[in-house]
Amino acid sequence: MAKSTTFERVRMAIGIVAGLIILYVVVCLGIAVVGQYRENAREDISTYGVYEKPRAKVARLASEAEATARAECSNVVVGITRIVNIHCSTYEDQVRKWKADAQVEFINRVGGIERTNLTMTFDAGIPGPDGYCHLSAFVETARK
Repeated sequence: MAKSTTFERVRMAIGIVAGLIILYVVVCLGIAVVGQYRENAREDISTYGVYEKPRAKVARLASEAEATARAECSNVVVGITRIVNIHCSTYEDQVRKWKADAQVEFINRVGGIERTNLTMTFDAGIPGPDGYCHLSAFVETARK
């Protein structure tokens, strides 16, 4: 009976060791799979941007509209002295339908001050480094 007890104990120890090895392999594979999943998730976010609900995205872009229009005025008008007035129409659901009208003063070639009116359209481009799409403004040129 002593042999049977010793044999059972050895068999039990081998079973425990085998179970621990299997558990170790499963945990290592799980860690590898989760790490790969996280890496793929980071690539998706950097490529496609952070997910936002559509209404939240439109509201955030509408809050950026005036600052973007001011920046575009200063980029387009040479010798700008001040922006007299800006009106942004951001009531449409599609960003490409948004408009902005600006009246700016600038120094002309003779040294006098003139005013001009600018009409702008908006577009939301690709995601930036922060993962969010930001607004861009473009001055419409007069077609003859």
